[in-house]
Amino acid sequence: MLNKILSLLGFTRLMDLAKVKQDLETALTGLEVTYINEKSYLNGSRYLMAHSKNSKTGTEGFIKISNKKELIANLYKEVSAITMSNLIGVPTTKFYKKVTNLNDNIYYYHREWLPESNERVFITDLSTLEGFEETHLQLATDLISKYAGKQVLKEEINPGFIFCDIKVHWASCYSQMWKGNKNQGNTGLEGKMKRVLGTLDKELAEEISLVAYPILDQFRTVFHNEITDTTDSLYFVHNDCTPRNFYYKLDENSSIYIDLEFSCLTQYKIMAMNNDIGNFYGRLTAKPDLQTKFLEMIYPKLDIPVEKRKLFLKHIVTVGTLSLPKAPAEEKTRKLDLMLINAYIQNINFIDSL
Repeated sequence: MLNKILSLLGFTRLMDLAKVKQDLETALTGLEVTYINEKSYLNGSRYLMAHSKNSKTGTEGFIKISNKKELIANLYKEVSAITMSNLIGVPTTKFYKKVTNLNDNIYYYHREWLPESNERVFITDLSTLEGFEETHLQLATDLISKYAGKQVLKEEINPGFIFCDIKVHWASCYSQMWKGNKNQGNTGLEGKMKRVLGTLDKELAEEISLVAYPILDQFRTVFHNEITDTTDSLYFVHNDCTPRNFYYKLDENSSIYIDLEFSCLTQYKIMAMNNDIGNFYGRLTAKPDLQTKFLEMIYPKLDIPVEKRKLFLKHIVTVGTLSLPKAPAEEKTRKLDLMLINAYIQNINFIDSL
């Protein structure tokens, strides 16, 4: 009762971990529950997470728990996105129990466990890729090329699916791409580019501007129909397609998506592809050589007419470069952004050689 009163007043107290564990083992009959992040939760981590195991069958599971109103809403959103993905055939995790009230204002979900071993791999950061780069890129490229912009026909669409206007969602990054004009003030992408390049050499900023703007203008012209016309179909977008959000099954030579809480269906296939492929490319910032390799791998797999593929990839490189870095506050960040920026021209030229 006290928790409910505090919640109504806008306060959230830490959960009683012993009681939550006891209540979970009561609710999940026959399962042993062990916390994964007890210390980090007590030190401010957003969610409480736990591991479940059936001692008789060996079946394991993952439990995500919260008593904070906004995080509980995120649990529901994540479950809805994963449920949608399962229904349309996008490979991801399966649920044992969707969002459920445990006690008072505490909620949880329970899904399959994804173990990490020599045969099953998460990428926590790009350093995890050491010795794994080629396999990682190949498996991720296969998944992205197949499901970024996956078509969902009208008869497959369920009212419970999550819909989004990707143009609105990414307006801050894409305003130059879709509606901006370089002669009419600082549009979103131009402003962000200036913030990124503002600490760098002015000649470099000018050099990139002279390459980037014609690409954006040409893209709007060549892909005009794709970014304006709609049909009865919708298209899948992961919406957070970074190297960290894959789970690699090396023993099966496959991968699945994880962390789909931002996933949705949008009206524009080219936008969905641009969003996920560009995001993945841009997040390979610490390893520019992998960016080049990714472009080489994704090129023949693009579901785009051959005569438009190079322009599409140049657009990917432009957006993935100029919309992701932030104006560097520290020398370490500055070096990373400079590395990414310098790779921009190199990769634009590389695309011409494909």
